[in-house]
Formats: sequence, structure tokens, C-alpha cells
Amino acid sequence: MAPSEHPAATRRAWGLDQPRRSGPRASITTSQIIDAGIALADAGGLEACSMPKLASSLGVGTMSLYRHIDDKAELTALMRDYAIGPVPPDAPRMGPWDEAMRFYADTMSERYFAHPWLLDVPITGFPQTPRVLDWVEFGLAALTAAGLSPRTALRSTLLLDGQVTAAARLRRDSGPDDETRSLSDLLDVEDYPALRSTIATGVLADKTFDDGGLQFGVGVIIEGIRALLEEDPPSA
Repeated sequence: MAPSEHPAATRRAWGLDQPRRSGPRASITTSQIIDAGIALADAGGLEACSMPKLASSLGVGTMSLYRHIDDKAELTALMRDYAIGPVPPDAPRMGPWDEAMRFYADTMSERYFAHPWLLDVPITGFPQTPRVLDWVEFGLAALTAAGLSPRTALRSTLLLDGQVTAAARLRRDSGPDDETRSLSDLLDVEDYPALRSTIATGVLADKTFDDGGLQFGVGVIIEGIRALLEEDPPSA
């Protein structure tokens, strides 16, 4: 595929596009726009990052943004790539594969905690931007080096990423404790015996439950990968 055939956000993320519209020299850069968008979203969520508000925060007219960004969808995709960021230099690229997987999970969880709006960005397909793909490469490299096939390594990496995302969303969106306690009032003991018993333990009201859920899920995934690696040969 020629560079010109990629979506605008992909081209911009890889530095393939320059500001397109003629006129006076731009007073802002694409990176400044993205950084300002992230700041607005961190403070008030994605809905707070409208093009007029973004322009106002930068001290420019709204039309100035369109020299760099086509629309809100493109801006959001670029903000996601910047906020997730590349794999840090201290990542265990040459260490044990399970250490790499835990590093992936812990670091991505931290990014979601720092930028909760990332959980609201629509995902429409396989990643296309460089920083997100850096994480995919990190996971694939660790798992293929350990002995998984590329297909299984990719599935495992995406499974791990899905667990991190689900745990982060649960942590962000969990209701107050009284909502959890009142839920048992709605459940008939004959129809929901296991659920009522679980609620009665207080586990859903435990503020450490969400983070524990992340580590539990990551641990289960790692043990599943370990089982695949112990097959002879490993699953394709």
C-alpha cells in the first residue's frame, strides 16, 4: 500500500504528512496540538477535547488546527498513540518472556490510570500507529523468542492487552460500595445462590479487588502461555 493510501491519522503518526493548507506560517505544531488535546482529555475526558476548546487553549483560531488535523477522529487517534507512548528503555526486552508480559501489563495499566479517557477511544481495527505498534512488537518478540508461533504469539499479546483494558475499565467505572451491597436485595437466593454468596463475602466492595483482578487475569494468561510452550511442539 502506498503511503498516500493510508488513513490520515496513520500518515501523520508516521510523519508522512506535513501541514497541507497554504497561508501564513503556522504558529503551532502538530505535536503541540496533540499535547494540548491530551491535557484537556486528562482534565475532563474526551468530550472536553472539542476543536474550539482545543484552539482556545492554544490561543489560536479553530481553523488553524485544520492545517494539521483533519478532524476529531484523527486527533483522537494521534492522542491515543502519544498517551500510550513507546516501550520504555528499561523494558526487559532480553529477559524471560513472562517478565516481559508482566511489564507489558503493569506499564499499560499505569498508562490507563494516567489517561482514563484512553478507554473511551474507539478501536476500529489492528493498530496502525508507531507507539502502539511498538508494544505489539514487544509482546511478539518476547513470545516468539520463547517458542510460540507468530500466530499464537499475536493472539496471546492481544489477549493480555484485552485483560489489561478490561481491568482498567472496571477500576475506572466501578460504582460506589452501597450500589454493590444493594444489588443483593434484587437477587432471589434460589435463582442466584452463587452470586449472592459472592457478594456476601464483600469482595466486590473491596477497593483492592480491581487491581487484584488485573494480576489474577495476567497470571492466568501467563500460565496458559506456559502450558502452550510446554507442548511438543507448541500450538500453532
